[in-house]
Amino acid sequence: MKNDLIPTIDNYKEGGLEFIRISNNVGLSVTFTSLGAAIYSIKYLGEEMSLQTNDLKEFVKEGFYNGKAIGPVAGRIPNGEFVVSKKAYKIKPNEGKNVLHGGKDGISNKEFSIRSFATAEHIHVVYTYFSSYGEGGYPGYGLYEVHYILHNNEPKLKVKLLSYVSEKRPVSLTLHTYFSLGEDNLEKTTMQINASKYLDINPKDLLLKSAKDVPSYLDFRKAKPVLKDINAKEMNHGMLKGYDHCFVFDEVNENIPQVILENDKYKVDVYTDFDSVIIYSDNDAKGGKRRGVAVEPQLNPNGSRLLSRKQEFDHHITYFFTKK
Repeated sequence: MKNDLIPTIDNYKEGGLEFIRISNNVGLSVTFTSLGAAIYSIKYLGEEMSLQTNDLKEFVKEGFYNGKAIGPVAGRIPNGEFVVSKKAYKIKPNEGKNVLHGGKDGISNKEFSIRSFATAEHIHVVYTYFSSYGEGGYPGYGLYEVHYILHNNEPKLKVKLLSYVSEKRPVSLTLHTYFSLGEDNLEKTTMQINASKYLDINPKDLLLKSAKDVPSYLDFRKAKPVLKDINAKEMNHGMLKGYDHCFVFDEVNENIPQVILENDKYKVDVYTDFDSVIIYSDNDAKGGKRRGVAVEPQLNPNGSRLLSRKQEFDHHITYFFTKK
């Protein structure tokens, strides 16, 4: 492709939010917001790759996680309770009896500070949030950083998720990005996941249980249409209204795509050093029209997610786009 675009960094404000838009030499442009250190838009060759909302009020409201960083703990904390060093902690529930995505004081609802810089190889945007002592019911202080690195000459966006804590606590960050790949629905989208295991899910409260072999309706080891099995009876009872499942990767290998989404126009390869991924199929879409699929790489919820003050939470996700 002819490199007729110039890497740029544009800052602007709208609806009380701070935005920054970065663009590279090969047609990849990403817009971020300070609220939740979110990806607001990903465009490749002029077409929208992510699920876009033009309603800033919808984007701002609590519980709308589209594109936002998620934490301190991604997913659900049963009954909002956890124990650290024999001491019990209680987080205020925000989904029935459970805590979803960190609770009401989760980082998706926080304003991050921002800094950005450019080099000959990439444009780097860094969002930072420092939580107060005991904020949200979690012990100690927490520092959270979301690094976005856009390569100048490749259609590639890398995300680094970092955290440091002053006291031992559970930490599991992710990014809640939906992909639409230039379409307004998933009718033409296929998905492939490097996973032969998933975590069984309780449809009454969506809490995750033990690891099992993927059944046919959850088997994406070979690419298949996202919507092919989405109406299976096992996928539609209780609170479960489609894909809201945790897949455990067969191996932690950041050199191969762990998730691949594609249609007849575009493809995105998702690389990561996380060991699992939550796939969510826009189950709350009005009228049942599924507009995109959320790919949320994260730590296996059944593993240890405790982070001590001497440790660093440091994981990454990379999105690589291709025009068909």
